[in-house]
Amino acid sequence: MNILVACEESQLVTLQLRKLGFKAFSCDIIDQSGGHPEWHFKGNVLDILSGMYQCKCGYLFEYGCGKYGCCGIAKLIEWDCMIAFPPCTDLAMSGAKHFEQKRKDGRQQKSIEFFLALANAPIKNIAIENPIGVMSTYYRKPDQIVNPFDFGDPARKPTCLWLKNLPKLKSNNLGDAPLFGSYLDMGEFHTTKSGKVLPKWYNLPPSENRAKIRSKTFPGIAEAMAKQWGKHLKESQKLTI
Repeated sequence: MNILVACEESQLVTLQLRKLGFKAFSCDIIDQSGGHPEWHFKGNVLDILSGMYQCKCGYLFEYGCGKYGCCGIAKLIEWDCMIAFPPCTDLAMSGAKHFEQKRKDGRQQKSIEFFLALANAPIKNIAIENPIGVMSTYYRKPDQIVNPFDFGDPARKPTCLWLKNLPKLKSNNLGDAPLFGSYLDMGEFHTTKSGKVLPKWYNLPPSENRAKIRSKTFPGIAEAMAKQWGKHLKESQKLTI
């Protein structure tokens, strides 16, 4: 079963899916940081979905470049599921003070169109993740809003999920689970003026890597996505065979 994890350079969800036996691939316009370049497509996800993406040797892909090779393979992958994390810089309410300028220069509209292109991709099972923002207006209200603390990570960061043929995530109620295990060192936490509990790195000063660091998926949510949606996909496949 082929799963595309769109706009994910960390490979947190991809690696969890791989552990469960899925052919999961991450995709982003930047290099992966999860340690498995053979499972990563560097490029625009819309090119991958349309069949316009080419690997380094010039062929359309089935298993990707590198370790698994693709020379001589010109078969476009048929995706069973896509889990997408489109950029939220121009969409999230946390940046509302910049919306007027982003509307004028077209940045917000471009991000809206990208989100909608993912939502309308010809894939049976789709999940799209984004913070609370304008897509509740320009698309539809999310099917679910989750927080890291729902899945064992002691932080409050409301995250919207738009789902197509996938179930809502169920909280595992881990309570006093370890902060992040061996997945990712996110450091100490602090409470903001609005009452949000966030890692200290979240309030990093402006820098080239600030958005990349702040957008990483919390490990508990990544594991819940892989296990719960993975189980659903396997059960659905059995029903259709």
